[in-house]
Amino acid sequence: MRRTHRPAGAAVTAALSVALGMISGTATATTTPRSVHPRPRRSAPAWRLQTFSTAPITVAGEGVASYPGGRILYRGLAQVPPAVARLGFNHVGDEDIDPSGAVYDAYENDHPNPTSKLFTITAPSGRVSVYPHPLAHGEEFNNSFVTVSPDQRWIVSGEWDTERRLLLLPNPKGRPSGSSLPLAGTITLRPALYHVQGCDFFSARTLICSTDDAVHSLVQVRLTAPLHRGTNHAVARRLLIPREVSRCPGRGFESEGVDYNGRTGRLTLTMNEPGACIGTTDVNVYRLVVGPSAPAIGAPLADGTPMPAGSRVGAVHMFTVPIDARAAGGRAVTSITLWRDGRRLAGNGGGHGRRSGSDPTLITPRLAAGRGYELRITSVGANHRRARARVGFTIARPASS
Repeated sequence: MRRTHRPAGAAVTAALSVALGMISGTATATTTPRSVHPRPRRSAPAWRLQTFSTAPITVAGEGVASYPGGRILYRGLAQVPPAVARLGFNHVGDEDIDPSGAVYDAYENDHPNPTSKLFTITAPSGRVSVYPHPLAHGEEFNNSFVTVSPDQRWIVSGEWDTERRLLLLPNPKGRPSGSSLPLAGTITLRPALYHVQGCDFFSARTLICSTDDAVHSLVQVRLTAPLHRGTNHAVARRLLIPREVSRCPGRGFESEGVDYNGRTGRLTLTMNEPGACIGTTDVNVYRLVVGPSAPAIGAPLADGTPMPAGSRVGAVHMFTVPIDARAAGGRAVTSITLWRDGRRLAGNGGGHGRRSGSDPTLITPRLAAGRGYELRITSVGANHRRARARVGFTIARPASS
């Protein structure tokens, strides 16, 4: 979050022609052409939303990173340790974690006339090392993120406003705490990006960044050569536009942290919701897939209501839905049904599965391919209060018989 007052693959059909040859001699033979069926081209890999959840802005409103095993670490609004605050820094950006489990944080000082930024490294033991970075000539005070290069030699950081470059600094890991961290170079961007809120390395020469432009995007930043001291060059292109759905009116979403974990293949983006929902941060998890994929779990409905936390797809047409009986006031009788175009197709236990607490309930309907299905979940509590949830999803391919 920033304070505003400071300065898919297309299908291809191949046309094949077969030439008929005449064999000359005492007899003429004609060859019969064989029918040639070209192999269908596989669709290009695409980032698909896999899960959606929410968290308080104080927990996840600034940054996200993952340990090598996949465990997530968030940074939230106003999460500045007292020792760092005493040095004058009052904002934390999008963090990163290296393969050893060391956590890198980026801090800025948005008080009048700042002269430096701060980077910290927290070792797995908990020991914190601090590295001030004096502002170079023309460098903005903003310190939106930090990410560590795969070879561990460099850290990359960002500024604010229209950004024609990213900043390159030597990785200070192993240096004495308190060592000054000079600017080592830049990564010039073509085209320029606006409000880069977070970046993470996808590979040695590719970063994935979140931008907070009028159209919020995840962007691929591709280096033209391996990172080196001095001026580096990179080409930026949009990867995807995240879905923005909230119970609160307005389009004032704010892109925040981004994380890519090469071991799990998960790409995570956090976004703060608008208006009265400013206290809520959306956590969107994507995976690079080829061809059809199962519907995303937890993806919000048109009114911003997500599928219950912990839901999952066990197959194309089997759903596990945990029911929170408290939403219906006590022990709940839960009905889960599948509808399409206002017609009920299937349900658990004939539409009246009796479950209490958070025990999962299954439905395994046979579905045709297409769109427009709706999963309706109704819990009736002991006091006869009803808690309803409707979850829309898409069936990617026909279900087997």
